[in-house]
Amino acid sequence: NEPEFITALNDFRVGRIRGATAAILGRKVARFPGRDIPRLFTHNSQVEKWNTYQLGCIEDAEEQVFAAVKDGAAEHCEYLAKNLVTPDDLRLKVGARVMFTANLTIEGELVAANGDTGHVVSMEPGRVVVRKDNGHHVTAEPFTWNYDPQDQASAKFIQFPLRLAYAMTIHKSQGLTLDAALIDIRAAREP
Repeated sequence: NEPEFITALNDFRVGRIRGATAAILGRKVARFPGRDIPRLFTHNSQVEKWNTYQLGCIEDAEEQVFAAVKDGAAEHCEYLAKNLVTPDDLRLKVGARVMFTANLTIEGELVAANGDTGHVVSMEPGRVVVRKDNGHHVTAEPFTWNYDPQDQASAKFIQFPLRLAYAMTIHKSQGLTLDAALIDIRAAREP
């Protein structure tokens, strides 16, 4: 609903950055972005590097690794692992910034939506407590994704429905609602 911004984005796509377009885009550039603003990168290697760096910056907290459980046909498990934003090995520390990767309900009430963000408050076997950005605490337990949701006997991927939220690929961010993001397209292959 911002015609000037839409025009600026269209100009930007074709490399026409001058006048009003330059002024509008210049106001959107973050000089010193906050640590909790998610970074959107073009490549997974950039995402992993930034998430690992930010997790390492959390001092005085022990890192825990939660390994996904995969059950079923190998090719179906591989498909799930490749196409879910939830990692095979989830590395967390208390204080880590995370994003929910599934809708979580308790007694039919949505308590966390796919894309909601927050910080890890505590971890123990079988549960991770997250304080969402809105202040509500949500207990995440291992979640099951099925290769075929209509067939409970199909391949399964079981993991906490969380991922580190310091960075993600632009591709994986599609469909998420983000209040803010820093977009780094320096490694883009296309203009």
